[in-house]
Amino acid sequence: MPDVVPFAAGGFRHAIFGLGQQSANAGPDNGMIVHHQVRANLINREEDFTPELATLSRPTLVTYGADDTVVLPAMAKRIGEEVRHAEMSEYPGVGHAPFLEEPDRFNAELAAFARRAFRLN
Repeated sequence: MPDVVPFAAGGFRHAIFGLGQQSANAGPDNGMIVHHQVRANLINREEDFTPELATLSRPTLVTYGADDTVVLPAMAKRIGEEVRHAEMSEYPGVGHAPFLEEPDRFNAELAAFARRAFRLN
């Protein structure tokens, strides 16, 4: 089962960017790219979801990599400040994909959060 995620991501990269099959199936540390125009458009957009964040009343888990260069950790911290019941989970040394880079920790934290949030067990 571990090969499913890299294969799916590789297929996505192949479909979007036309990367060769070997590059398309590279793992998360080898070959995951964002087209320069996509990155420029993301950086240049102006969105403010603060009013919506303030209305969230359900338990919220904010998971982020401390070394994320796609969505900066400051954004995750801002979400944590705006959402009343947010639980913060920082992953030191991890980039944009904690669920891929530290799957055991991520899955354990998500399962524990779900049990607390839905009062299971």
